[in-house]
Amino acid sequence: MYLKSITTHGFKSFADKTVLEFLPPVSGRLPTIGIVGPNGSGKSNVADAVRWVLGEQSVKAVRGKKSEDVIFAGSGKRARSSMAEVQLTVVNDDRKIPIDVEEVTISRRLYRDGESEYLLNNKTTRLMDIQLLIAKASFGKEGYSVIGQGQIDAILTASPEERKTFFDEATGVRPLQIKKDQALKKLATTEENLWQAQMLQEEIAPRLRSLTRQVKRLEQREEIEKELHALQEQYYGTLMAQSETEYKKWYGQIIKTQEHENIKTLELRKIEQEMRTLEKSETKPAELLKIQTDYEKLIARKEKLRDLEFELKRKLLETKKETAAVPTYEITQILEGVRQELEALLLPSPQSSPIKGEEIKQSPSPRVGEGRGEGRLRTLLTTVSDLIGRLKGEKAPASAVSITKELEEITKELHTIDQELERLRSELQKVGKAAEEKKQSFFEIQRKLSAKQAEVHALEEELGNAKIELAKIETKRDALETEARQEMGERYTAVQHNVASDFMSDTSGTQGAALLPEIQRLKRQLESIGSIDQETIKEYKEVKERSDFLEGQIADLQNSLQAVVTLLEELERTIRTQFENAFEKINTEFGNYFKILFGGGAAKLTKLIAERENEEQLPSPDPLAIGSPSPLGRGEGEGMQPSLLDKFTKKDSYRGIDISATPPGKKLKSIAMLSGGEKALTSIALLAAILALNPPPFVMLDEVDAALDESNSARFAAILTELAHRTQFIVITHNRATMHACEVLYGVTMGDDGVSKLLSLKFEEAASTVSSP
Repeated sequence: MYLKSITTHGFKSFADKTVLEFLPPVSGRLPTIGIVGPNGSGKSNVADAVRWVLGEQSVKAVRGKKSEDVIFAGSGKRARSSMAEVQLTVVNDDRKIPIDVEEVTISRRLYRDGESEYLLNNKTTRLMDIQLLIAKASFGKEGYSVIGQGQIDAILTASPEERKTFFDEATGVRPLQIKKDQALKKLATTEENLWQAQMLQEEIAPRLRSLTRQVKRLEQREEIEKELHALQEQYYGTLMAQSETEYKKWYGQIIKTQEHENIKTLELRKIEQEMRTLEKSETKPAELLKIQTDYEKLIARKEKLRDLEFELKRKLLETKKETAAVPTYEITQILEGVRQELEALLLPSPQSSPIKGEEIKQSPSPRVGEGRGEGRLRTLLTTVSDLIGRLKGEKAPASAVSITKELEEITKELHTIDQELERLRSELQKVGKAAEEKKQSFFEIQRKLSAKQAEVHALEEELGNAKIELAKIETKRDALETEARQEMGERYTAVQHNVASDFMSDTSGTQGAALLPEIQRLKRQLESIGSIDQETIKEYKEVKERSDFLEGQIADLQNSLQAVVTLLEELERTIRTQFENAFEKINTEFGNYFKILFGGGAAKLTKLIAERENEEQLPSPDPLAIGSPSPLGRGEGEGMQPSLLDKFTKKDSYRGIDISATPPGKKLKSIAMLSGGEKALTSIALLAAILALNPPPFVMLDEVDAALDESNSARFAAILTELAHRTQFIVITHNRATMHACEVLYGVTMGDDGVSKLLSLKFEEAASTVSSP
């Protein structure tokens, strides 16, 4: 890394844009740049420009009285500038500045209205960020990036405490110090925020405790309600399941009874249909009357034929007497046949008639002469009369044959009548038997009908009772549903949906009944707890949320505090170790360079131990129990721990650096007794020791060799040449020996317009110019 260019515009006497370009390393050596010019030409303004762009905030350090003094004020021939800008460009090839770019340009601008800005590669950024970056590259406004003649003397004349800052830069712990400063600021802010959060939490703690007690009652109530709800769900679920089971039982019984009733009703209808069919198939009264009338007529005919038989027998006897020619045997045989036929016709068998005598007597008397049997009887009577006449001799003997034929015809007719009477008796017997069978069937059907009607009536009564029971169950279920809705509210729907799956195991209801005392006990507990005001709950949530937020903030702040403390402790250990190591090396190199510059003698650096290091060590405060930061004095109260900020701001084990130098042949007790030249050489020896140990990319020396004579200037130039292998030097000088050590010279001049201008010339060219006539 090396300084590539310095660009000024409107800064002090450099009103115009002026660029100082520097050569890159040659053969591993950085060219030394010399800036020369007469007094008052503005060459020291270049050093001021570098200090200013690196963040110098002291107007006095850049030789001004107020901030706008760095802006070109104008002259009789030039108007003043509206702004001042300085750009410093370094080649970042080794990435000491932790930005992945080849060149880094740092810019600072100041306007007359007081506005200012810092830029890093033309992007606005914070000064703190710039200082942290360049500190990692070992240069900055602090320390020795720019060293003026006054600063050389100030190193020796400063108090040991004032030298401490310079040596922090020299030992390379400045970047760590910056980090520590940032961490200390964060520590102070974190402690302040932590204290405020703890105070706020303490303010709301009493109210939160009161609200918590009330909310615990609410939680207890919620637990009881939860248990009560579970028991109610079990209780009502079981009762509903029991009711559902009973309902299904009776509903099923009704369906079954109704089906049975339907079957019995169908059977009853069938029997009734059989009854109607039987009634339709019974012998009609008219038909029965006709049969009875025919039977009575036959009885009447029987009596007439019996009378006729007697008459024929009488006449036959007379004929036998009167008609001798007629064989008595033949006539007797004929008459006997007629007699039998008439008896058969007129006297039917009483056993063959199904009709009782009383019924016949009650029937109307038959009309004589009706029926087909009556004509046959007349024929038989005529035949018998003829036979009788023949027996009496009223007819000729020749009529015997005719009587015999007539008797045969009468016999045939009697046989026909006999068959007719037999048929009629059979029909009467059949009708009587059928009537009896139908009567018995009618009685059986009536018995079945009565029995079936009784069964249907019993089923109807059973169905009615079942419907009554079902109605009772429905009423009970409706009442249970109403009660459950009132007790459980919206939860009832879920219980109702889960009845079939969750509560059907206890259909007896014994388990549900056992829950009722526990439910009543829980209700009494709820009554004793009482209700909780919703506004109280709302307030509790708000206060609890605020407390939780503060608790989280406190926890975060404590964690952040612990992290900062850990970082600070680590930084202090690193700073202490690095400082000790670097200090010893600088001390050694200081003695060596002192001997080179003085040709002998001795010089050393001594750390002055802080007085508090000998004091009794107190235990470190607990960062997690810290009460409040110390700047406001809040850490001194009762029960509060001291601020951690005090712990780290008073942590340094040394209070300053003492310098002792003894030129050869002298015994001096104080560097204040050195001459001006000896002080300059001693300062240069110390500077060389620091640069040898911790070389910065560049150092600008502003007339630090002004007090040196020619021989000492030569020694100074030799040291610059030696150190130029690792550090780029820009030297503002009047010393010829120093100029001789420079590869490039910039001449600064100022015209009558009060504006500084630059002229550049390589040393070889300058030497030839000076040597030419």
